[in-house]
Amino acid sequence: MTIYDYNMTMLQTNIANLKAKLSFYLAHVKKGQEVLVLERKHPIARLIASSKGAGALVIAPARRPIASLRHFKGMAPKQKIDAVELLRQDRNRR
Repeated sequence: MTIYDYNMTMLQTNIANLKAKLSFYLAHVKKGQEVLVLERKHPIARLIASSKGAGALVIAPARRPIASLRHFKGMAPKQKIDAVELLRQDRNRR
């Protein structure tokens, strides 16, 4: 679907269509057009061309090996949490 507004046209698509036709929409973005991404008819994102271009993208090498992450442990909650009860409370509020 295309939106016409004054002298500008903007493509818009839903997420499923964007996934199916990503190359098509990226080709339009490369040409300078904007693509509006919708979720249930509500705009959630806008695809625009990068101002720096692909040449400015730098991938930094890892500073440490991945094996060094094995000793990392998350924080335990201070209180015991009943996930089922939280879910029931959330559903009752709706």
